[in-house]
Amino acid sequence: TQPAFITHNNSNNNHTFSSAESYEQLAFNVEVIDKNSDFSNSTFTAPVDGTYFVTSGQMFNASSSGEIRHDIAIYVNSSIALYRQDKGDNYAIAKTVNIVGLIDLDANDTVKVYSRVSDTKGRIYVSQTTSTFHGYLVA
Repeated sequence: TQPAFITHNNSNNNHTFSSAESYEQLAFNVEVIDKNSDFSNSTFTAPVDGTYFVTSGQMFNASSSGEIRHDIAIYVNSSIALYRQDKGDNYAIAKTVNIVGLIDLDANDTVKVYSRVSDTKGRIYVSQTTSTFHGYLVA
């Protein structure tokens, strides 16, 4: 068994946050690769114990000017396993934030991508090339 998945979201619109400082799960509705059917409902479920490579990229923008913080996190089960933060004024120019890393998983552990913003003017531009989630078993 060599699990691997490549997913993205094809909505082509802005995802706005319902509140500041609260993590929200991100949606990935297109599976490009799903080797063992381990990916469903924006969630990867590890079929076997091992070390997995995971990555996600999100393009952030804002509805008005001013500095804003964007956080992206990979959750294993219900806890943060990987975390990345970026900040700046991205009203005029959107910014991509990527998170990459290795995580140790047991069989049936779940992996999801969450994000939050410091102000509700922050949002994610959701499209095929700007909202991605990938992973595979390394060892």
